[in-house]
Amino acid sequence: MGEEAERRRDSRVAREHEVALPHELPKAEQVKLLRAFAGEIANRYNVTVDFVLHRPHRNGDARNFHAHVYATTREVTPTGLGPKASIELSDTDRFKRGLESGRKEIKFMRDRWEVIANEHLKEHGIEARIDARSLAIQGIERLPTTHLGAPCGEWSDVDFRLR
Repeated sequence: MGEEAERRRDSRVAREHEVALPHELPKAEQVKLLRAFAGEIANRYNVTVDFVLHRPHRNGDARNFHAHVYATTREVTPTGLGPKASIELSDTDRFKRGLESGRKEIKFMRDRWEVIANEHLKEHGIEARIDARSLAIQGIERLPTTHLGAPCGEWSDVDFRLR
């Protein structure tokens, strides 16, 4: 999609946000949650967003529903892909535009995922909540678990593009 806009062979054309989906929500509600988050990304950065729901790995935790959310690294304009999206700028360029650091921007989006996901859980009367903070900050003394991704061919049938 964005390869034509890039000049370098090693250019990144998409930014990935991988999110854990609340297993308590049915698939249709997980899709609504993803659409809400993808919409926030699209509107905040003026980019195109694509996401895919991923089933838990057959040998992993059966609750590990998650999604890969991809956003173009360039803004969408009436004539196609335009300048780099603000999230892709160096901190020097971000500061020149009056923006916070890239690290703070990433934290902001993690926090937005937490808020949006928890709103969806609450709307469905589910008490479970997502916490975007690290285990250490939460006071949980254990190592994070290892993510097991599905082998090729096990992607779900849900694939959306938003813009």
